[in-house]
Amino acid sequence: MAEITKNISIIVPCYNTAPEFISEAIDSVKKYKGKYSYDIIIVDDGSTHPSTLVFLENINDAGIRVIKQNNKGLAGARNTGIANTQSEYLLSLDSDDRIKPEFIDRGINALKENDGAGVAYSNADAFGDGSRTNFTALPFDITTLLLQNHVPSCAVMCRKAWEDAGGFDESLRKYEDWEFWIRVYKAGWKFHYIKEPMFDYRIHQDSLLGDSSDKDFREAVAYIFGKHWDLVYQLYHQLYATRVIYHNDMNRPFRSFLKYLRHKV
Repeated sequence: MAEITKNISIIVPCYNTAPEFISEAIDSVKKYKGKYSYDIIIVDDGSTHPSTLVFLENINDAGIRVIKQNNKGLAGARNTGIANTQSEYLLSLDSDDRIKPEFIDRGINALKENDGAGVAYSNADAFGDGSRTNFTALPFDITTLLLQNHVPSCAVMCRKAWEDAGGFDESLRKYEDWEFWIRVYKAGWKFHYIKEPMFDYRIHQDSLLGDSSDKDFREAVAYIFGKHWDLVYQLYHQLYATRVIYHNDMNRPFRSFLKYLRHKV
């Protein structure tokens, strides 16, 4: 019998993740009781820790597939998982995080109801060891996105958006989601922001959040800006033009006041 394609595939990259964290991630998906069908694809990205390997070997669930590969990093793991599905919608879930039961419905419905939307993302509730502050998602803005990522990797997206963007860039071992979202935008897709937290983000010492003092972050910025120089150049000119207009208005306040009145009338 041919396998029935699910509405959404949950892609879970895994590299030496503690079994209890993987269990929490899986259980969070299973709490979903909505109308959309789903499957879970766990991509073992070359794990070496015995406890992780034993746990993955003993998964016996018809709704879960475990795919093994040599270590390629998060970008390669996500691409592998997506390439092994046919679902119209995708949700990338890190193996130590948890989604809230309503995320699947809220995400898919947002993409269906908003023309041109290819990604639905939200804020997160933080939990874990409290070693640093939580990631904060923001309403989508391409200028902000070029400065620093504000769209979490845990998002619901259309498969077509992933295809149009060309998948994740496997040459990036970190910040691959940041660069990917830029290409999704350049491919013409819109982003839908959900203010309410739709997933739980585990904070621990190995969690990735870049800042200007982080060497990996600086290298990623140089790579991303070089790869997307056309967009950087375009936005620079827009910002420069805005600055010139603002500067002229500051030097000629009465003229600016008359312009304001004319537009109001």
